[in-house]
Amino acid sequence: MQTYASRYPDEVAGMVLVDSSHENQLSRPEFRIPSFIPLLTKTLSPFGVGRLINFASAPNPNLSPEIDSERNAIYSHTGNMHTIADEMSMIPDSLDQLRASPMKFGDKPLIVISRGEKVDSSEETTRTEDAWRDLQTHLVSRSTKGKQIIAEKSGHYIHFDQPELVIDAIHQVVEATRR
Repeated sequence: MQTYASRYPDEVAGMVLVDSSHENQLSRPEFRIPSFIPLLTKTLSPFGVGRLINFASAPNPNLSPEIDSERNAIYSHTGNMHTIADEMSMIPDSLDQLRASPMKFGDKPLIVISRGEKVDSSEETTRTEDAWRDLQTHLVSRSTKGKQIIAEKSGHYIHFDQPELVIDAIHQVVEATRR
C-alpha cells in the first residue's frame, strides 16, 4: 500500500497502516530473516509443522471457536505455508521497491496502528519491540496529519486482537478526508 501511495499519490486520500513494514527494517539485525527459513518452511510443511505450530497456539479469544478452528485449519495447510514462505522470500525485494520511492503523504490523514503487546519481558524482546516502535513512529512522520495508535492488547495481528481499533481508524481517516 505504501508503494501504491508513493506511485499514485493522487489516487490516495488517506491511509491506515496496521503494524506495517518499514523500508529500513531489514537494516536492523532484529528483523533479519535467515535465508534458509523459507526453504525450511516449504520442506517441513507437508509433515504437519504448521499444524503443530497452530496446535500449540492459544485460541484467539476475539474469534468464535468455529472461526478460530477454521483459521487454524487454513493457516496449517501446506499451500498456506508455501505462500508464507514465498512472501518471506520476497520481503527484501518489496522493501527495496519501497526504499526506492518512500511514501510521502504531505497533509493527507495517516494513522499508523502499532502492536503494543510483548510476548515476554526479556531484554531481547524489549530491544526488538523498541526498534519496531521506532520504525512505526517514523512512518507516522510521513504526514503532517500523521497519528499513531498503540494497540496495547495486540501482537502483529491487530485486526484479530483488536479489530475495533482498525475499524475506528478507518472511520477517522474517512471523516478527515470528507472535511
